Amino acid sequence: MKKMFFYILAGGVMLSSCGKKGCTDSNAANYNADAKKDDGSCIAKVVPPEVDSEKPKVSITAPVAGQEVKQGAKLSVAASFTDNKALAGYLYTSSAPDIAGGTTISGTSANASFDVTIPATLSPGSYTISFTATDATGNISEKVSTSFSVILSDDVDKPVVNSVKITKSADPALKKLKTGSTPVNEVEFDISDNRGIDSIFISIKNTRTGDIVYPYDDNTGALPPRVVIPGASERLNFKQALSIKLSAFAISGEDPAEWIIRVVDGAKNETNFTQATIVTDL
Repeated sequence: MKKMFFYILAGGVMLSSCGKKGCTDSNAANYNADAKKDDGSCIAKVVPPEVDSEKPKVSITAPVAGQEVKQGAKLSVAASFTDNKALAGYLYTSSAPDIAGGTTISGTSANASFDVTIPATLSPGSYTISFTATDATGNISEKVSTSFSVILSDDVDKPVVNSVKITKSADPALKKLKTGSTPVNEVEFDISDNRGIDSIFISIKNTRTGDIVYPYDDNTGALPPRVVIPGASERLNFKQALSIKLSAFAISGEDPAEWIIRVVDGAKNETNFTQATIVTDL
């Protein structure tokens, strides 16, 4: 009887030991730390794919807001695109008819530049052009827009210089422009156009010596320097006081001089205006 009990106990231990089978791969999804023998049941862990939810970014570099273009003319358009992973393409649309398109792009950054033709029969006014970009995951960027103004192709009216007057100066009589790096002269310009001014160029000529200085410089590189016109309303009537500094002239106390002002509108009509003044280094 004792022998039989021993055999039963030993067999139970052996059965218990043999029963410790399972997945012994610690990298498996069903790894069994108690298993002594692998039974081939291991299941690989499922690693969820990385989710890219970041949208591409778009920047429009042309046209600048409010830029003017004639009916039937070409408008230059440029934009840049970036994405954290990979770009796939871009689309552009416009509130003006027959201006839309797009293409595929790749990489994490890309640029696009092209010309669109403004319909010859498009009514004058303000329009927008907009861009969106898509990445390889399907994320779509925020829509980015800028405006442009369509003007009549038959605009032949030149800009009008209504007045140029000194409103503040180191000269108490407000009749003379002081030269040198320190004095600041405030001069009010009143210039208008029926459709919109594009550029104003200002210079001053010493009529005794013929020397010319450029009193206003916004670092555009234009000669004479170009006044930046801030907005649409100012394009119709630029009435502002500009702070004018004059570099040293070759002056004999004070000399007769004249303003030389060139104004160009969106249709490239041009007005050249001169007005007498006095420059002094006294």
